[in-house]
Amino acid sequence: MANVYNLYTVDALRNEIAEVIQLYRERGDGDQIMVEDFTVFDEMADCRRLFAELEDVLTSSWDEMYRRLVLYKAEYGHVNVHAHYKTADGLSLGNWCVCQRQVYAGKIRGILTEERIRKLNALGFQWNPAEERWLEHYHCAEEYQRKNGNLLVKNDYQTEDGTRLGVWIHRNRNAFKNRKLSEKKIQMLQQIGMIWDVDEYRWDCSYELCRKYYELHGCPPPTTYIAEDGSTPGKWLSRVVIHHIDEDTRYTKLRDDQIERLKQIGVSFERQNDLSWNRAFAEAEEYYRIHHDLDVP
Repeated sequence: MANVYNLYTVDALRNEIAEVIQLYRERGDGDQIMVEDFTVFDEMADCRRLFAELEDVLTSSWDEMYRRLVLYKAEYGHVNVHAHYKTADGLSLGNWCVCQRQVYAGKIRGILTEERIRKLNALGFQWNPAEERWLEHYHCAEEYQRKNGNLLVKNDYQTEDGTRLGVWIHRNRNAFKNRKLSEKKIQMLQQIGMIWDVDEYRWDCSYELCRKYYELHGCPPPTTYIAEDGSTPGKWLSRVVIHHIDEDTRYTKLRDDQIERLKQIGVSFERQNDLSWNRAFAEAEEYYRIHHDLDVP
């Protein structure tokens, strides 16, 4: 490496090149970047003058884009600029915002000074918009649970301000199922009563009502039974049993542990015709035991 130190250090030189690369990305011309690193072998004439001019251009460019962001906030009341948004004269303001976040996170090279960070923070700039939106939805879910006592939110439910809380809850359940939800978020949602498997939860609730009926009456509830909360566990019980013994594979079959729990409250899994025959046979058997014949009057 030749006499470069009398101009700039290698790191400073790389920072200058990084700013040029960032400028291209901000303008939406990232596909024109051919090289992102270099090796210095010899002096370059007039480097100090050229770098000084380059620094002025890049600083002016950042300040101009920041000014456009200020104008954007004055018009829309926020700085949550869509990634593909362009100003009326074609400047890629959305892409510029994305670049600031990537530089801040260390994902791409660029210079983001403390002063620039302070100026962006003063506008309410979000360094991680996805996390900010998640927290906003979480607070909506927290409020819903406080008012309703649960998070059994319908998929199409929206809050008064238009927040699609139902969709958000559904997405988080799927993320949990696919192991794509962080442990921190899992704990936060569990703290406000998140139900990860709604079908399992509702099955358990209906079963519990049937179990309480069995404890009081010694048999499963009939289909006409209406619980105190207005639900009809008897109809639910009849439906799940019929669907289980039905040969049509469209219906959900019960798991072994569910079958065992239902048997504990006197549920039979015989078909109705078989059940009636077996009851009649039991009566005939008892008659034969007493009369030693089946000449039933």
